[in-house]
Amino acid sequence: MKANVRNKSQVYSVGNYLMNGTVFGKGHFARVEEATHRIIGKKVAIKIIDLTCIKEEYARRNLHREPRVMARLRHPCIAALYETMMHGPRLYVVMEAAGGGDLCALVLGARGPARGLPEPRARCLAAQLVSAVRHMHARGVVHRDLKMENIMLDATKQFIKIVDFGLSNVWSAGGALRTPCGSLEYAAPELFVDGRRYGPEVDLWS
Repeated sequence: MKANVRNKSQVYSVGNYLMNGTVFGKGHFARVEEATHRIIGKKVAIKIIDLTCIKEEYARRNLHREPRVMARLRHPCIAALYETMMHGPRLYVVMEAAGGGDLCALVLGARGPARGLPEPRARCLAAQLVSAVRHMHARGVVHRDLKMENIMLDATKQFIKIVDFGLSNVWSAGGALRTPCGSLEYAAPELFVDGRRYGPEVDLWS
């Protein structure tokens, strides 16, 4: 999903949420918008999946896998799942919002002689990432699309939030994963070999 597309669209309501028109990112059949809970005023991010755009039977069968996977996870550096809703042909996945942009934009926007993040800052963010990935794997979750664009920052830009579990799946030692998927620039080679078994190690490669 392309991140940081902060354009404005129509303001409307879905359940208890007021969609304020800010679009964080867009993909082939989904987009992520900012919203506010109308009762408690909490800002959230809502992934809107349009079922009419999903033609593959495999994708339709696994439509609810992303929120089910997210429900397994409880970590300060992983975007929390709040709830899901179905309205017409659309699935709404309500999750924790991270208002600081993505890690890719932070790194590319860094200034200075090194043209990158200062080592202490990079080390701190890397430690958070390692902790979050360790938590995922301990709960049997393989992300399969870890990349800087899927690592968001909170409003302070001091803490990361891993997002976009659309390609994630549950793994166990007795049931290795096989489906080729991921982003070419970050993916482990075995992710693109038909029938090749793999597990959490593909996240470590990324």
